[in-house]
Amino acid sequence: MPISAKIVASALLYEAKQMGINDVSNMKLQKLLHDTQGYHLALFETRAFTNEIEAWPHGSVIPAVYHEYKAYENAAIPAPTFQQIPETTRTAIIYALTGRGEKSAIELRQENHDEAPWKEAWPITLWHRMTNRFKAANINENTMKTLFEEKITKRQNGKLANDDEHCFSVDLPAFREIERILAAPASEALIKFMRTPSVFENGKIDEILRARQQKTV
Repeated sequence: MPISAKIVASALLYEAKQMGINDVSNMKLQKLLHDTQGYHLALFETRAFTNEIEAWPHGSVIPAVYHEYKAYENAAIPAPTFQQIPETTRTAIIYALTGRGEKSAIELRQENHDEAPWKEAWPITLWHRMTNRFKAANINENTMKTLFEEKITKRQNGKLANDDEHCFSVDLPAFREIERILAAPASEALIKFMRTPSVFENGKIDEILRARQQKTV
């Protein structure tokens, strides 16, 4: 079930800290939330959060989250305590962090500008400005889903793009199976395991799925 982008942002900041990513500014947070939404759409066919993403001059932005942290300006946002969220959402967050979490806010902005979702929406935002309508255009959900499905396919085929050089491989059907299995109560050990990027390396996913099925039968 989709939740508020503010809750997902808090969880993302927490997970970034756990992974040693300590430079998450407001701009960087916006781009990583964009990636989280995209991966959740591609992996689980639903949104990670309910908020719309808008095309702003510096890339994709969730307005409510931007205003929540704008006082930090370009500084790193302090990591909060652990945030309870659906495991599918946490999976998408970690996928986003592992994919581009080590890049700077400026690098993420440029890559965001080069990708179809923002490029498609930005001209509409400009037109709104020219006609004195100051509402930014929303990023198209279907365009996002297509983009991140392509990223997943590249990983499956071992053809990592430059912006995905730190990513791990993933089997899309296996993710759908994880979603089904996690409908049962998950142990703390499983949750910790699911937050470990190496779980998604080829071969390991089958092992955890088999173990989980044996415990829930």
